[in-house]
Amino acid sequence: MVKLADLPEYIAVALLIWAGLRVRKNKAALGLLCGAWGFSLCLHYQAWAWRFEDVMTGSATPVVETTMYVLTYTAPISIISFIITLVLCMPAARNHDS
Repeated sequence: MVKLADLPEYIAVALLIWAGLRVRKNKAALGLLCGAWGFSLCLHYQAWAWRFEDVMTGSATPVVETTMYVLTYTAPISIISFIITLVLCMPAARNHDS
């Protein structure tokens, strides 16, 4: 059964897939992919921050602490992907590609 709390993650995955398919058809849709990565980065940071707060207050379980470390090591994927798509969306980069 799908929990309402999981809805943002499903939205992020749907946005990434949809935007990725749109970019394959038309490079002008790169802004959609940038927005999808930005949304995913925000979710990633929010998930990490919640766990970090629990670790700092001492109320974290071992699972929460391990999840925080996994999120720490996977954060560069979201950050780098967002930055790449953001740079590619800039007008100077678009004019250079044409």
